[in-house]
Amino acid sequence: MESQLALKVYKSLMRKLVVTFFMKELVVGSLMKKIICGMLNDLQAPNE
Repeated sequence: MESQLALKVYKSLMRKLVVTFFMKELVVGSLMKKIICGMLNDLQAPNE
């Protein structure tokens, strides 16, 4: 009985870890895109 409970807790913890990891990756990815786009815009601005 205890092993079943431990397995459930372990699975839910792993699921939370995976979800938070993917959310962080998405947030970091969008931040990097914004930073890169901003840098490109700054580089293009003086030429106009």
